[in-house]
Amino acid sequence: MKWNKDKIIDYLNKWKEDQVYICAKEESKQWRTIAQNSTLHKIIEAIRQFKYWSMEDAKKYTLVFTFWFEQVEYQWETILVPKHTSTAKLTKVEWIKYIDFLIDYCKENNIWVQITSREIDSLYESFTN
Repeated sequence: MKWNKDKIIDYLNKWKEDQVYICAKEESKQWRTIAQNSTLHKIIEAIRQFKYWSMEDAKKYTLVFTFWFEQVEYQWETILVPKHTSTAKLTKVEWIKYIDFLIDYCKENNIWVQITSREIDSLYESFTN
């Protein structure tokens, strides 16, 4: 069962003395907001059009540029495996690093993308709470 703190306390107040309960704290992933997601797609779309990549390739390549590779030894050779190939599994810290990289990447390559100050605020607001 997944319950929040208040539900657990309420339940425990009604517990029976002869029963044993085990509680485990699990951190839930905080998902990015719709505004953050749309800004991410706006930046990726600008990069995609500039480089003539597909949307999937633009995400994959920029994730690899940002987080690089892990070296995995397999028998007699070293294989380079990308650390991330999807934005779905990024942590909050990695997500901020990825957005910062994309903004810098656009600046360095003169990729025009208009991001308002409101959008910039929304990119980081859920991570400061």
